[in-house]
Amino acid sequence: MAMLHRALFTWFLLLVFLILLALRLDDRTKWNWFIVFFPMWFYDAILLVYISIHMINELRAAVSGTGNTHHRTLRQRAASLLQRVWPLLVVVLKMAFMVALCLKLENPSASISTYHVLLPLWILLTGLCGKVLHCLVLQHQYRYP
Repeated sequence: MAMLHRALFTWFLLLVFLILLALRLDDRTKWNWFIVFFPMWFYDAILLVYISIHMINELRAAVSGTGNTHHRTLRQRAASLLQRVWPLLVVVLKMAFMVALCLKLENPSASISTYHVLLPLWILLTGLCGKVLHCLVLQHQYRYP
């Protein structure tokens, strides 16, 4: 799929989600919160498939590549693994947050604390801040050695 099509598809699903959210928050419908979040579930499912295919292709290329991967240090191997798994982890944490949020909104009387609902989001945002900081430090090191 071309970049323009992916962007348009993303914006369309976001628009549908925001319309469903506005209808639910204005009490025009009494739909289940999982139905309101369906466009985001659909988008995340497509994203998981895309990330999985991309990871499989990268691993296939690494296995059939030059063969000098055994000379890398443990730190380089861990960084490479984290770089491959990071997008998958982001989507899984986002989905965990959405499930917890839907459960909390659907059953206000349930004993799900707000802390537990927001925990995946906090982990995700902390990881994103760490990733941005790491990229900024690397950019600074390359620019000013």
